[in-house]
Order: sequence, then structure tokens, then C-alpha cells
Amino acid sequence: MRLKKRYLCTALSLAFTQQAVAAQESDTLTVWSSPVSSTTTTILDQPTMKALDKQNVAQALSVVPGVVLQKSGSRNEEQVKVRGFDSRQVPVYFDGVPIYVPYDGNLDLARILTNNLGAVEVSKGYSSLLQGPNQMGGAINITTQKPTKPLEANLGYRQGWSRSQDNAYDMHASFAASSDLGYLQVSGSQLKQDFLGLPHGVNNDIAGKHGKMINSSADDKRGIVKLGFTPRENDEYTLTYIKQDGEKDNPPYSGNSGQKSRYWQWPEYDKESFYYQGTTQLNDRFTLKSRLYRDTFENTLMMYNSLADLKNKKGSYSHYSDYSDGAGLQLAADVRENDLLSFAVNWKDDVHREKGAPHAAYDRYEDRTWSLASEYQWAAADNVDVVAGISYDWRDSVEAKKHEKDGSITHYDDNNQSAFNWQVMGKYHFANEDTLALSYYDRTRFPTLKERYTTSKPAYNQIAIVNPQLKPERARGVD
Repeated sequence: MRLKKRYLCTALSLAFTQQAVAAQESDTLTVWSSPVSSTTTTILDQPTMKALDKQNVAQALSVVPGVVLQKSGSRNEEQVKVRGFDSRQVPVYFDGVPIYVPYDGNLDLARILTNNLGAVEVSKGYSSLLQGPNQMGGAINITTQKPTKPLEANLGYRQGWSRSQDNAYDMHASFAASSDLGYLQVSGSQLKQDFLGLPHGVNNDIAGKHGKMINSSADDKRGIVKLGFTPRENDEYTLTYIKQDGEKDNPPYSGNSGQKSRYWQWPEYDKESFYYQGTTQLNDRFTLKSRLYRDTFENTLMMYNSLADLKNKKGSYSHYSDYSDGAGLQLAADVRENDLLSFAVNWKDDVHREKGAPHAAYDRYEDRTWSLASEYQWAAADNVDVVAGISYDWRDSVEAKKHEKDGSITHYDDNNQSAFNWQVMGKYHFANEDTLALSYYDRTRFPTLKERYTTSKPAYNQIAIVNPQLKPERARGVD
């Protein structure tokens, strides 16, 4: 019976996913791409995520074909792999703005709640190079909601229980107003978990007592304010502010492998984003899109390596204070009736700061990345479309500074890398509105700051050395 239920859930997930994609190909897309290439993107809209009861983005992505949920035990993170590519190779965006962590390219997707989101979009094969660099394995884009009625409001609350005790709650609210001149969207959500439940018969100091798993709480809060101005039919300018505060604990391993139990806590896993996006119809042929953003990340980790350390609050400390500044411009021109030629330039500065004590000085690392891209959409025949894209990316190391234990400061040599990317896709349209697409891509991603500079925790009996000159990673694929 358990297997039958599992098959039924899988079938329902696939059915809901297919319905969402069929009903909504590009309505919520905020990434920069040509119309034909955007139709290959898988979209999970808000009704689908709600019907499948997916509370965070990681859970929602797990129902997309080719996407596998990946849980990290030591950091209590939920990430995904897209056709085998991890989060370093598949960047994550919020309304087209990159939000992945500058230091290692990772992001705990379980911290991003699905309440009041517009949709989650996944590009697996052809992923438009107009969006920016590092899309070696594709891209994931999370969109905010946009009102469709003059007045909208939503309110929800859910309560969770475990072992006959209330252990969690989920609440969200939103309000929106719109007119011909623009719109305002305000929303907030919280998912709080006091503890995870333990099976009957488990009652010990390591795992927990009285049905409560030790060190298993979490609290995620998010607020979004979105202000849009629509002075003309095809013009739109938006300002978006997103504040996300997270806390999480990591339950210890309580098996029999001899592995030492540890009790890590993250009292701070916070992200804050502010961005502007604009679309201007210059004339009948030309459209200009613009983007300007700032994204910050604050992360504090308390490492308690025994139950006694947890009770006495005696452990190691680690703090990250990262931010990214960036901008982009895209110019699209209608060349023929159904042909479109686009050019884009993207700039992004990534700054990573870390320290191992509350009053210590920050180690500081900074990269500057540029990308020039072009994409052409060609209507080769009435039922055949061809899309091709190229880009040239380069990354400059601005600063790499580390404070050593003896009080000295190490300045690493500057390092610069560049990469060329290209891809092409052909799409055939059948009479019954079905399509058949074939694409080839040759894309890259630059090594992260962690891959180039970290020397901590090497593998057993090995020595880690810095490698600032590490070259870009490249993938080629047919889809």
C-alpha cells in the first residue's frame, strides 16, 4: 500500500507540473530572452505549488523532470541538481536578478518560502545568454507576484502538530492594488518550526527526549514590497524590495557509525534585495530593458561540537557579510515581421567578507564580472523557428585579502579569466500546437571564490592550497 501511495503522489506531481507548463509558457517570465527560447522553460505557477503543498522553493523544484532535491547534512541546506549540475553551475535569480551567494555560489532554497510567489521557472537546455554569465547547466528564476485586479487580498494560516504537540505554523498575507498607471503589491509570510518529531521509542540525550528532536528548530520570515509604474501600454518600471530573515538549527547524527555528534546553529541567515527593472518601447521596432540591483547576505554560524558545548553556548563562530551590486541593459530590435535581434550587457560586483570571531577584522574578496551577449530569433519557415546566441564573459579579481593567525595579512595576486559561450536551437511547430525542439549548447561558469581561495578542511591526509588562476569550467550538451 505504501508503494501505491508513492506512485500516486508521483503521478499527481507530474500531472500538475504538465498542466502548469501547458497553461503558462511565458506569462510570468522575467528573465531576458527571445520569445521562442522562453517557451522551453518549465514554469511552476502559484496554484500548482499550492496544490502540491510545496512550502519552499527546493520542494517545489523537486517535481520538475530532470531536477533532483539535494540535502546537505552538515549545513542543513536544501539545494537541487538540474540534470546533474549543482547550484554553482545553475545560478538562481529573483525576477531575473542573481541572488546566489557570492562566496560559493550556493543558496539554501529551503529558506525561500513559496507563499505569495508568482512562479518558479527552470531552464534546463537552451538558457538565454542575454541573462548573464555562469549558466553552464541552465538557470532557475523565482518571480514575485503582480496584481491582475484593481484590489486583491489574501490571508492564510496553517498549524502543524507532531506527537500530539503543536510544533509549527505557517502564515502569510498579501495586499495589492492596481490601475492603468501602475500597481502596488505588499506581502509577508512566516514559517516557524519549534521542533521535529521523534519516533516512539527514541528517548536519549543525543537525539532528543519527549518526542522532540534536539536542535531542530527553524524560523523563516519574508516581506516583499513591489511598486510598478506603467505610463504607456508597453512601458513598465518597477521597484522591488525583498527582506528575508532566517534562523535554523541542525539536528545531530545519532546513528551507530561512531561519527561525533555536533549541534550547529545559524541564528542569522538573512538576505535583502533591492532592485529596479524597466521596459521602454522606444518605437515600433526597438525595445530597451534595464536593470539595477543590490543584494546582500548575512550569515552567522555557531558551531557546538558536543551536547555540553551546546548547553554552555561554547563553540566556534563564523560570520559572512556578502553583497552584490549589478546592472544590465538589453536592446531588442524587430528585424523582420517575426525576427528579433537582441543585445545585452551585464555587470556584477561580488564582495565576500568573513571573520572567525565577533570582533575580528574581515577577510575580504571581490570579483567583477562582465558579459556581452547577443541572440537572434529567426522565423525560418511558417512552422520552423531558429534561435542562436553568443556571449563573451570576463571576470577580474579586484581584491583578495586574508588575515592570518600570526597577525599578518596575505594579499593574493590578481587573476583574470574570460570565456566564450554559444548555443543554437531549432523548433518545429506541428499543426496540433505540439512542438519539437533540438538544441546544442557550449557554456561555461567561472570558479567561485571558495574554489580559488579556501584552504580550510581538506580531505583526510591531504593539503589544500589556493588556486587563484583556476580556469572556467565548460559543458557541452545536446537537448
